[in-house]
Amino acid sequence: MGVTQVLAEEIAATRYDDIPPAARQQAKRLLIDHVGIAYMGFQFTGRALADYAKDVGGTPEAVIIGDGGRVTAELAAGVNAQYCRNTDFEETGPGLHAGPVMAHTAFAVGQRVGASGQDVLAATALGYELNGRFFYARRDNDIRHWALCAAAVAARLLDLSPQAINRALSIAWELPTKSLLFQLPKIAKRVSRLGSGNLWLGRHGVQAGLMAAHGFDQLSDEIDVLGSEYQLSALVRSPSPYHYTATELMLKPWPSSRLCHGALQMLERIVAEERIAPEEITRVRLHLADLYTIPHQFDPAPDEYWQAIYSVQWGTAMALLRLPPGPAWYTTERLRDPVSRALAQKIELVEDPEASAALRTKRWLDIPNTVELHARGRVFRDRIVFHDVLGSPRNPMPEPMLEAKFKRLAGAVIGEPKAAALFASLAQFERLANVNGAAELM
Repeated sequence: MGVTQVLAEEIAATRYDDIPPAARQQAKRLLIDHVGIAYMGFQFTGRALADYAKDVGGTPEAVIIGDGGRVTAELAAGVNAQYCRNTDFEETGPGLHAGPVMAHTAFAVGQRVGASGQDVLAATALGYELNGRFFYARRDNDIRHWALCAAAVAARLLDLSPQAINRALSIAWELPTKSLLFQLPKIAKRVSRLGSGNLWLGRHGVQAGLMAAHGFDQLSDEIDVLGSEYQLSALVRSPSPYHYTATELMLKPWPSSRLCHGALQMLERIVAEERIAPEEITRVRLHLADLYTIPHQFDPAPDEYWQAIYSVQWGTAMALLRLPPGPAWYTTERLRDPVSRALAQKIELVEDPEASAALRTKRWLDIPNTVELHARGRVFRDRIVFHDVLGSPRNPMPEPMLEAKFKRLAGAVIGEPKAAALFASLAQFERLANVNGAAELM
C-alpha cells in the first residue's frame, strides 16, 4: 500500500476516542482561541472579506465570524482562517501558522454536515498532526502542504471513503497553492494583505474534499511520487500518537511574532518588578533570530495596522507599556501616540546566531531570546528559551488567560454578554451533538 493510501485509511478511520487526551485538549483550545482571534481580524480587516463572501454567495452553510451571515462552508473556512492570520495573534508550531486553516476548515465543514463537537475536534487534531508530519518530512522549508491537510480535515467530516480521500489529497496537492504562501521579496512598508493566503488554502481544502465526494477523476497516490520533496516514511507516523498537536502547538499571549515572545515576557516582568516608567527607558536591545532582519518585521515606525502587527519594535513597545494584548495595541489613536512611537524607536534588534541556527534546523522550542533594557543608568538583562516561554506546551496559557483573551477579542465586536455566552458554549464543545448550536451564538 502506498503512502497516499496509508494516509487515506488513517484519515477515514480516525475517531475522537482515538486521540490522546492531551491532543484533544490542545485541539479544543486551538478552536476556542481562533474563534476569538477571528473577531479581532474582522474588527480591523473584515468587512471587505465578509462582503466578498456574501457576494459570491451559495448555500448558507456556515457562519462568517463577526458578520454573522452564512455562506458556503468553503467560503467560511477561508474567510475565517484569513481573519485569524490578519492579526498575528494566531497559533505557532510546525508549519508556522497552520492552526487557522485547520480549525476553521473543521468548524465550517462541521456546520455544513451538522457534525458533533467531538467530530470537529478530531478533524482539527488530525489536520494539525498531518501538518506537523509534512513540515518535518519536507526536504526544504516550503509549506505547500496546508491545502492538502485542510482537504484531509474536510474529507474526514464529509465521511469519505479511503479511496475518495486518496483522490482528495491528490486534488489538493495539484491545486495552485505554492505561490500563495509567500510574498517575495519582503519590502519595507509593504505588507501582504493576505499573509500566507489562508483565504485560498481553506477554500482549496474544502473544494478538494467536495470534488472527490462527487467522483472527480483525479490521479490517485499523488503523494507517492514526491520522494524528492519529502521523506515519505515520516509522513505515515508521528514520533508518538498526535505528538505534534499535543507537544508543539503554541497559542499566543501577545499579538506579535511568536519567536520574539520570550523578549516580551521578560521585558514585561522587568518593568513590573522594577516599576520602570516608559519615560525612564533609554534603550532596549533584543537578541533574536535573523528572521527579524526581514524588512516588514523590522519597522521601528509603523504607520498603519498592517505594518504594526508585524513590527517587532511596535509589539515590544506595547508590552513595555503593559497594554492589554489585543485591539488596544493597534487603534489609530495608539499608532499616533507620541509616547508609543518614541518608545518603539528606542528598540534595537540584533541577530543571535544561536537562535538563527535553531530556527534553520526547525528546533522551535530551543530558540533563545535575550534582552537588555537600559533605564536609570542601569542595564537589566535576561535570557529565556522557548520551552519556558508562556504559551509553549511546557508553559501553556492558563485557562483564565485564554478565557480573558477570548472575551476581550470577541467582546469588542459582539459585546461582553454575547462573548461570555459564546465562550461558555465553546468551553463545552466536545459535548455538543451539533456544532451549529455554538455557531448560532455568532
